Amino acid sequence: MAINIQKIAAESAATLKGKMMGGVSKESAVDAITGAATRVADIMTEEAKVAQRNFQSSIDQLRRTHADEIASKDSFIRGQEVQISESKTALAQSQQENATLGKKLSGLADRIKRTATFRRIKTNPDGTEVLAKSNINGAKMEKVVNKDGKTIQINVEQLDGSVRRTTYNPETGKPIRTYTNTGKEPVELIYDQYGRSVKTRKVNVKKADAPKPTVVETKILRDSDTIRELESKMSDGSIKKVMVLKSNGEIIESSHASSPNFWNATGVWYNKDNNGVRRFVKRTRNDAGKIVERWETIHPNGIKVVTPYSTVTDDFGITRVTARMTFPKSSKIKRIDRISVEGSHAPAKEIVKMKDGTTFELTDFKMWNTESQRPRDRFFYPTNGSMISKDGSRTPLQKTGAEMLEWLKTFHPEYNKELYKA
Repeated sequence: MAINIQKIAAESAATLKGKMMGGVSKESAVDAITGAATRVADIMTEEAKVAQRNFQSSIDQLRRTHADEIASKDSFIRGQEVQISESKTALAQSQQENATLGKKLSGLADRIKRTATFRRIKTNPDGTEVLAKSNINGAKMEKVVNKDGKTIQINVEQLDGSVRRTTYNPETGKPIRTYTNTGKEPVELIYDQYGRSVKTRKVNVKKADAPKPTVVETKILRDSDTIRELESKMSDGSIKKVMVLKSNGEIIESSHASSPNFWNATGVWYNKDNNGVRRFVKRTRNDAGKIVERWETIHPNGIKVVTPYSTVTDDFGITRVTARMTFPKSSKIKRIDRISVEGSHAPAKEIVKMKDGTTFELTDFKMWNTESQRPRDRFFYPTNGSMISKDGSRTPLQKTGAEMLEWLKTFHPEYNKELYKA
């Protein structure tokens, strides 16, 4: 606040007293000066007090503000300390729980390993093996494999006693039929050649459980290059006949097949010819006393032919023999399976699997007429075929006989011997 000097001087001057001779008296001048000085001093003192009060008020406000901030920061720090303490406690508890869970998982892994592994429990006289394991849920599973390790049947028995028995085609790995009593009544599911369910039929439990008639005696009624006809006497006294077309394996009537015994010697032979072709021949005697022969031929470029790769006899007694040809990694072909009815010279079917997932199915083989009269120069070629894509869709091969042969020569060594060479 500014001091009004003019006003104070005017008020002090008003107190001066004049003398008789003129001028002002000394006393009144001293009083005026003293009064003015006192007024100024009082005003300054009051101003100083106001300033002091304002300053003190500011100091007090500043102290209060800082005190609140300090208290807030102290509270935040205490909260963080509490959270850190709680986190340490939770971490210790979590570590303990993880250790317990780790022990449980380790035990569960051991249990899964024990239950997920098949164990061989039996080897049958025909060379098939029965493997078994138990699932975690208590179900028992048995798998039957042939001598080549291909699955031919899987049986699953649940805790409630229900069963599911599936028979597989070892050539394709696809299911043929499944028996199950998991529903209200037992049924049998029938699959097509691609493993797709096509029919469901009820099963007579008593009939299914009855012993299956076995063949007692069989005689060949007719055996030519195209047809085989047989008659079988069954253990239940019934007589069953079968006529099978050797060109495609189609069964006209029911029953059995046979083959003469040409060799008496057994053992293993190996030879290598001048072209570098190696051959392994193994002769054994089966359970019926018949000599069976297995050839494995390996060509210099890595193509391998195994004959027979597998032999399967169906419920009618018809035996189908598969010769398998496998190719090296550099080839675009994965394998070729040639399937024939036992005793037939002509194949019934060939399945060509490409490495890109495409499959060719070749059927209806006919003999190619050559000018040579030597039997070894004659060969059979397919007159029909289909291309099967990855999704199972089928497209017929629109090729004449000559076109089919030219196409086969581009990849099939049986029709182009040069493909066997390195």
